[in-house]
Amino acid sequence: MKQINPHDDPYLRMLVYGIPGSGKTRCVVTAALDDRTWPCLYLNVAGNPLSVRKYSRLPKMLEIESMADFNPVYNWLAQGQDPNAAIVKAYDLLGDGPYKCVIIDQITEVQRVAFRMITKNGELGPGTLGKALGRQEFGTGLELMTRFASLFLQLPMHVIIVAQEKTEKDETTGSISVAPYLWGQADVEVTSFAYIAMRMMTRISIPNAVKLSLQIKEDVFDGGATAVGLFKQSGKYIAKDQYGGCGDFMVNPSITKILDAIGK
Repeated sequence: MKQINPHDDPYLRMLVYGIPGSGKTRCVVTAALDDRTWPCLYLNVAGNPLSVRKYSRLPKMLEIESMADFNPVYNWLAQGQDPNAAIVKAYDLLGDGPYKCVIIDQITEVQRVAFRMITKNGELGPGTLGKALGRQEFGTGLELMTRFASLFLQLPMHVIIVAQEKTEKDETTGSISVAPYLWGQADVEVTSFAYIAMRMMTRISIPNAVKLSLQIKEDVFDGGATAVGLFKQSGKYIAKDQYGGCGDFMVNPSITKILDAIGK
């Protein structure tokens, strides 16, 4: 047991989710353009970083191929980024100094990789029918994903996790709910560990009801802005800002804008 002070955590701990093409990767990789989050380490798990190839500064990027790949990276970051560790030489790390930020893009695919490991379906070819997921597999997967999110989001650095978006329809009421794309209860459990959960949307995809509720007016898009980050729930989608600085929404969100808003 130890005493804690909510002012003691100087880091951004954020989850960003949205449909493909909503600007998630372009937003989070702006961490490489801000000296408060640079140098940064980008762990790619089907995140498709091609969209940021023209940025003037890019993170150090590692391709994650199995769940086991996360362990040496996490252990090295958690233990202080020893410059003499074997992982540094193996992957040419620390070229710009100790990392201030780690980005995981994306946790939706991390969960799929985890389930392939649990069921051993990852050993099968693309046309082979694999083992179905049952209650036991979902329970094991939920424990793994909550542990994964909890550990990474407690690292002594800025941590940004990306997820795809899912929609579910309540067959009784017909209402649609939106959340980070994680199977089972992991969508709620994983999101609970982040201080910010931002839903990314394109300008043209925001429903009129959400625009009205959050008072998103067309004049905020002056200058050709195309993306919006939502920090306040309007309707049945997950969003939050526990730092209390980002407001209800942010046009063309970037890590710089978010850090400025929350005073980091």
